[in-house]
Amino acid sequence: MSETLCHKYGFDAAGRRERLALARLGEEDEALALLLHEEVIAPRVNELVEDFYVWLGQQPRARQFLDGEEQVARLRETQRAYLLSLGLDFDSEDYFEDRLRIGQVHVNIGLPLSLYQCAYGWLRDTIATRICTTPGLNDNQKTRLRSLLERIMTLDETLATESYYLERVEELEESLSSMARERARLSEQIERDALTGVASRPYIMERLEQQLARTPPTVFSLMMIDLDHFKDVNDRHGHLVGDHVLREVAGRIRGATRDLDLVGRYGGEEFLVLLPATGLETAARIADRIREAVAATPLHTREANVPMTISIGVTQSTAMDSADTLIGRADYALYQAKEAGRNRVNIA
Repeated sequence: MSETLCHKYGFDAAGRRERLALARLGEEDEALALLLHEEVIAPRVNELVEDFYVWLGQQPRARQFLDGEEQVARLRETQRAYLLSLGLDFDSEDYFEDRLRIGQVHVNIGLPLSLYQCAYGWLRDTIATRICTTPGLNDNQKTRLRSLLERIMTLDETLATESYYLERVEELEESLSSMARERARLSEQIERDALTGVASRPYIMERLEQQLARTPPTVFSLMMIDLDHFKDVNDRHGHLVGDHVLREVAGRIRGATRDLDLVGRYGGEEFLVLLPATGLETAARIADRIREAVAATPLHTREANVPMTISIGVTQSTAMDSADTLIGRADYALYQAKEAGRNRVNIA
């Protein structure tokens, strides 16, 4: 069973009593509401509906909601039902539910709140005029009915406006949640390399810049890793196998680093590893652990088992470093590791 609007917005018996007290409506008004219905509303309901839609048709912002005879006929019938129930059993859950649903429907169709509120004002004034011109009522009854009408219409308008507002807030909250989810998804795409799942180049470069900008400067280390003879893998087995190898190597690199370290793809088959608060000696040990993890066993793909080794250049930051100088030094250490025969760690 779906949740009622009364339950959703807190209009249980106590909530309804509180709202009725705020609108200054009590049991003594029930007989007056019946008199309003019998003497004013019911005899003139068709006239009231007709006049309302003449007024509504004169409002430019309302015309888009009055498109087509069938739609207008349905709206007229809805308005007629609303008027015929105006004030009757105003303390019941059904009465509150109907008034709350009016706001929900109107926000769903995009009716402007200003038009919505002005319509209540027009109805209030028009029915008040009908009260004054009803021959079967004495002056005391007319005065009391006009007071009742003001209070009943206030109740109806506050309920409908409240549900309109709360439904709109709910829509906006969902929209914000959706935007937050999308932002998180896009952030994940920006921060993560799509192929390997490690940090993207822009993200690891951003983190590198943050490390360099710390005040006071703190020592950290940087590795540059390159897959040995990776071009041969693509030439021999194809790029799909090459992609699989890159993913597997990235996973082994991550598995051999610490939680505080950041692994990122620098480009092609090159990876950077940022090691915060880490000196050169510790970084060199971690680099050798990474090298051994990659070389230990062939990389398994559906097409082939591919043996793979890596070369690593390691360097430590200085107070004078920029991202370019630090990466340049790690790259030079990597070049020396390649020149020395590959599958090794070199320090610069």
